[in-house]
Amino acid sequence: MAKCAYRGEKIREIEEKWIDDNVKDEGEKRRKKEILNEILKYLGEKAECRFEAISEGEFCIFHDPDYWMEHSDEVRQKFLEHLERDEEKFFIGFHLPSIKLPKTIEKELHMELAKLYGALEAEGTTFKELASFDGVTFEGDVIFGESRFKAEAIFYEATFEKEVDFDRVTFEKEAMFNRAI
Repeated sequence: MAKCAYRGEKIREIEEKWIDDNVKDEGEKRRKKEILNEILKYLGEKAECRFEAISEGEFCIFHDPDYWMEHSDEVRQKFLEHLERDEEKFFIGFHLPSIKLPKTIEKELHMELAKLYGALEAEGTTFKELASFDGVTFEGDVIFGESRFKAEAIFYEATFEKEVDFDRVTFEKEAMFNRAI
């Protein structure tokens, strides 16, 4: 099997195409492309996908923009398995259905540029290390109520399209929501 095509300079092409296809406002498009450059520069090779492509495509189950629609249970289950098991938690540019995060995330969590099409439930979740949601598009409800961020929480240029709950959240370090929409 071949590696997922979400690698190298192709990442920029993939993300810019997604922005062009999904963001209507020209100013917002420009801002999203600017943050894309910053994120890719910051992450370097860590942004590259480590998974195999699905047999009928060039992307893995997480980077194929349509796969999650017909296989939401599989994508959700595999994501949660990797979240639990993987030493490094880099989930850059993933396309995800509704997700319920576990009560504790021990290591740094990198979800930069992810697209969450359903709800993200992280109610009461403790993030022990950095939690980065830079450039994430949340199309469903987002629930962080009573969560605890023990290290930095970064939502720079994140887009929240529905209800957002940060009720009684504890930020023990810096929380950044710069240019979040």
